[in-house]
Amino acid sequence: MENWPVYSNEGQEALHEMRGRFRVVPLPAYDKPGGDIIPPSRYCAALKGAVVEVAVALTYWDIPPRADQGGRSAFAADIERLAVLSQETAPCLLKFVPSLRALHG
Repeated sequence: MENWPVYSNEGQEALHEMRGRFRVVPLPAYDKPGGDIIPPSRYCAALKGAVVEVAVALTYWDIPPRADQGGRSAFAADIERLAVLSQETAPCLLKFVPSLRALHG
């Protein structure tokens, strides 16, 4: 984490607090689907404004009911990799900010 690029004071402070407690695992990002990997030092230049394909692993847990509460469902989404589809800035496709809602199974 010593040479990890940080571009704000808040990021620098957060990085300082994480030192020695976390292991950095860069998110694999590719210059095109099936292309060459983008090194973390070039993430900002290569990804800013780009249209990307995002590969996500979705995990689901069915949590059985307990004596004091009903059953629940839990989901986790992990980004596995990015691939640049276009370097041209994409038009805004969302005119609103989607909200997160609890799913009840």
